[in-house]
Amino acid sequence: MIVINMIVGRSADRASDWRNVIVIGSIIAAIPPIFLLFMDDYVAILIIWTLLIVPFRAIAPVVDAAAYRMTRRTGMDFGAIRVWGTIGFVAVTLVAGVVLDRMGAGAFVPLLIAVSLIRALVSLGLPLFRSPDEYSRPMHPIDAPINPLIAIHWASSGAPGS
Repeated sequence: MIVINMIVGRSADRASDWRNVIVIGSIIAAIPPIFLLFMDDYVAILIIWTLLIVPFRAIAPVVDAAAYRMTRRTGMDFGAIRVWGTIGFVAVTLVAGVVLDRMGAGAFVPLLIAVSLIRALVSLGLPLFRSPDEYSRPMHPIDAPINPLIAIHWASSGAPGS
């Protein structure tokens, strides 16, 4: 997964915008759950499950980077976004547990398909995360913990406090 994340991350950095990578990954991850309706063999389910999880997990760092960039652009707190994301994850997990408890295990695959399709559809409404002027913008001090090379750049350019 680490190698795949690196490849996807580099592809996202080379793309005109991270949104494209997020949308493509979300759509790719939405297709395999449909095939779970027709599989009952362990190996087939394992392959389908892998085809679902790999693109979903591969775009996770790109989603985090995009969220970080948007919080900086809008002046929001990235930590608060992460907290609300965690709260949302827990809430959806609890609701899914209640649904599965009431409807039985047979509802798992349709619920997975629904959530995967919703994620793919919602990704189509994402804004652009990079604009052309951001390619040349000056480095921001908050970037230093994420990319130590930025701190080196500051020191070599004579930035104050370096």
